[in-house]
Amino acid sequence: GRAQIRKADNPADSRRITLAATTRGSVAESNNLITRMLRAGELTSMRIQNDPQIAGRQIQTLQQTYHRIPVEGGSVTLQTAGRTTVSVFGTLFNDISLDTTPAIAAVDAVRIIEKAANAWIAFGASPMLVVVPSPADTFALTYKATVANAITYYVDAFSGDIVRVVDEKRYDVGMGTGTLGDPKKMATTLIGT
Repeated sequence: GRAQIRKADNPADSRRITLAATTRGSVAESNNLITRMLRAGELTSMRIQNDPQIAGRQIQTLQQTYHRIPVEGGSVTLQTAGRTTVSVFGTLFNDISLDTTPAIAAVDAVRIIEKAANAWIAFGASPMLVVVPSPADTFALTYKATVANAITYYVDAFSGDIVRVVDEKRYDVGMGTGTLGDPKKMATTLIGT
């Protein structure tokens, strides 16, 4: 496959860069962008692990940050063989510009989230500041927290408005066979990733 470093087709999403590099030239181009962002402190290494399918290779995940705040949906995965990058895949955002000093405190975000959810934040965790891209080609500084019923809330760190809600539960329905050989309907819920 030919490598891709391309901006989104939708002009309203012009700040999104999709990386899909598998050829030597496209990997080099992606590496140049990644190196610039690492030097600027816009990428942070999150994890390096051995590739479970190909011996001698490693997979590294880099998280995009803006002023040390994670950018939701901004990450890159590199596959390496020794010091050589073999492939690069991910999504990054450019031209991020926003105030990173929240107008509301984290404790206020907790109250807003728990009231809206009618549930406690899972494990008593504090909400985390994240930069969230919007379909309108803008970015918002938000507090992100997941409540006990596995729903994640994003609260605008300036207005206190809830700007996004994500159900983290995974559902599936299917058929199975009971102990007496009769058909049974099954429903499952996976919580987490």
